[in-house]
Amino acid sequence: MDAEDGARDAPYDRERRAATVRSGPMTHGLRMPPDVMRELATHVTEILVERSASLRDGRAWDGEFKQDLRERLLEPPPETGRPPREVIDRAVRDVLSPIMRHDHPRAFGFVPSEPTWPGVLADFLATGFNVNAATWLSASGPSQLEAVVIDWFRRWLGYPETAGGALTSGGSAAALDALVAAREAAGHPARATVYMSDQSHSAQIRAARIIGIRPDHLRLLPAGADFRLDPAVLAGAVEADRAAGRIPIAVCANAGSTSTGAVDPLPAVADYCTAHGIWLHVDAAYGGFAAITEPGARRLRGIERADSIGLDPHKWFFQPYEAGCLLVKDVRTLERAFAIHHDVLQDSVWGANHPNQADRDLQLSRRDRALKIWMSVQICGLAAFRAAVAKGIELAERAGQYVVDSPVMELMTPVSLGIVCFRVNPGEGVGGERALHQLNRKVLARVFWEERAFMSSTLLHRRFALRMCVINHSTSWDDVRETLETIEGFGREAL
Repeated sequence: MDAEDGARDAPYDRERRAATVRSGPMTHGLRMPPDVMRELATHVTEILVERSASLRDGRAWDGEFKQDLRERLLEPPPETGRPPREVIDRAVRDVLSPIMRHDHPRAFGFVPSEPTWPGVLADFLATGFNVNAATWLSASGPSQLEAVVIDWFRRWLGYPETAGGALTSGGSAAALDALVAAREAAGHPARATVYMSDQSHSAQIRAARIIGIRPDHLRLLPAGADFRLDPAVLAGAVEADRAAGRIPIAVCANAGSTSTGAVDPLPAVADYCTAHGIWLHVDAAYGGFAAITEPGARRLRGIERADSIGLDPHKWFFQPYEAGCLLVKDVRTLERAFAIHHDVLQDSVWGANHPNQADRDLQLSRRDRALKIWMSVQICGLAAFRAAVAKGIELAERAGQYVVDSPVMELMTPVSLGIVCFRVNPGEGVGGERALHQLNRKVLARVFWEERAFMSSTLLHRRFALRMCVINHSTSWDDVRETLETIEGFGREAL
């Protein structure tokens, strides 16, 4: 066959391969021929690109009820393989589509995020290379790259060169690693106590329980009217516990609480913890990346004095799940807690004095989480990330002003780090707090079921609040404004 015949037949060959991929299984045991692999990868890429292009036109939440999903999915596994494109298309339709679309520009509930496309591609690459980023011996390149990314974060937060850490599955694992290190540093006292405000994320509470803190030794301190930890309340609790023979081992402070975005008075809390020899952990899971902007860095002043800091790049650093991080001021504190040697891993000594991330984290086998962060920054540039974070802060502040100017809405907390807490409150004739609670629940339900936008709620000193988290880099002011206008309209209709 000459070159001209080959060129003429190429479309036919592609068509024939696509038909084969659609019509029947194309595996030899658990392997696939290269042409089928390419065909399927192209098909998946087209699905993802089309989804991204059309995302704005759909709903932010489009879940299904359990019974319907059971009927679609509950079946015995097939003995022989099915046509791969048929399986992929079914997965998209029945598994991946009925979800909350965290990357939708009108996804304002919880802490949503839209991942970068370089981040998505990096996860594809890392998965395809089957990286186990446990030790330098198993993954020298990825291990060194994780050290590079950790060093970026260290510098952004103002940590010293002694600092280090590990990329984790998320904030829950980071909190657990931090409290294990705190317990280790305190010498494993029998009557250990941990302190945090009642605005702290449940991940901090769960981590304290897992490391063995008794329920009656976990102090959830009442936050002040500004939803921040009060250093005087903290001091009183610590003094009372020490007088009773308990041993304070850690304080968990917030740098962007999930309910309100509030930042605890970090300098004052750090002063107290330093003076009294107590480990200070700062939960900056979503809020920490505000540090790459000037206004964010001002809000987070004092975070560099913490013994440990938890971050989630899969939130306000726009990475695919899972991507968390724990930083500690002295990396040796993590290694003392987690570097446990095992005979079957003795060959990893060949990587001594190299990055061995399993010595700093609860996981041994661990996926490569650094590549997506590194590729995203390399391709997009840090200035684009800085602008995206700043945009979230600015949109939230504009939303807060819109609420203040509205005759039927009420701002319930100061806007902080991309979060706006408010409620419909038309004033006279509505009734008391109970009536306002019910009114706003009805408004939230209507947004949930009738609108493209997705909102969530919280309780602020027992008052029901609508909560808007505006940190998606694709979100526009029109997305925010039109959602607020809809809520205003629902509020008027509910009266």
